[in-house]
Amino acid sequence: MSQQLSIALCPSDRVSALATGAVGIPGYDPQVDLLEPEQIFERAAAGDSWDICEMSLSTHCILRSRGDDTYLALPVFPGRSFRHRAILVNTEAGIKRPEDLAGKRIGIPEYQLTAIVWVRGILQDRHGVAPADVDLVQGGVEQVGRKEKVVLDLPAAIRISQAREPLLDLLARGDIDALIAPRLPSRFPAGVQRLFADPRKAEQAYHAETGLFPLMHIVVVRRELLAKDSKLADALMTTFEAAKDASIARLASETSPGTALPWTAQEFEETRALMGEDFWPYGIEANRGEIDTFLRYAEEQYLTPRRLTAEDVFGAAFALQNQPAEAS
Repeated sequence: MSQQLSIALCPSDRVSALATGAVGIPGYDPQVDLLEPEQIFERAAAGDSWDICEMSLSTHCILRSRGDDTYLALPVFPGRSFRHRAILVNTEAGIKRPEDLAGKRIGIPEYQLTAIVWVRGILQDRHGVAPADVDLVQGGVEQVGRKEKVVLDLPAAIRISQAREPLLDLLARGDIDALIAPRLPSRFPAGVQRLFADPRKAEQAYHAETGLFPLMHIVVVRRELLAKDSKLADALMTTFEAAKDASIARLASETSPGTALPWTAQEFEETRALMGEDFWPYGIEANRGEIDTFLRYAEEQYLTPRRLTAEDVFGAAFALQNQPAEAS
């Protein structure tokens, strides 16, 4: 009888073939829950959850830097996204370009969110606005009470206060000047607009200049499972690759496209022309630029005490393959 594996993933075409059973894991019976990131990441950070799950890249790097090996990461990236579109501003704050954010009050849902780490890194690398150049206000975008998923130890140079109202309300009123919102709010109040009027154009220019497609989510596996089955890491890589490849094939289909968007095939062709044939790769080497850039950001923003390497984050899962299996 196949061993059951409890798995939690965010709904996406990249994992749907695994969720439906169209792609399997040899020797295992995967039981897949499709949940929103907020429903998965907090439990995963606490280590009290599934055998395998999607995970915030930032949170996992923080935990790994602290010696926590409850979960080990695979270089599988079901979530990745450009984030220029995530920066909102108050129209009266005098913010016309990214450089104008220096000296401003900026709302964030969590300091350690992967998307926020990327935005801060891009602002520093490309626009000269360092994390210490702004005042941060942390809280929920449309509801109060949001907290960091992991306890952080930040230096005094990083100035963060706590919001007592939804950040979107503070932005609309002008009590904060800008907001970085990875999950865009359900409404845009009067006086609120995107920093980049054409975020798609800005994101395409960023990719053309850097070659980067920012990583957001990874897949993590309980260490004890990998220690007991030396072939599981490679099997999971094959499974997630197959699920992703199935979704890419659907996007390319003229007769049965993978989304409800009317010009899916045209969008697919334009994306490949801009980003290459394999525009959503898995594996360490194919993502070396993104991984190294993010790990530099994590150190520079005081999330990790030293600069981790790609092998620190992703090598441990495969290193277990060369060790004797642990007893059950």
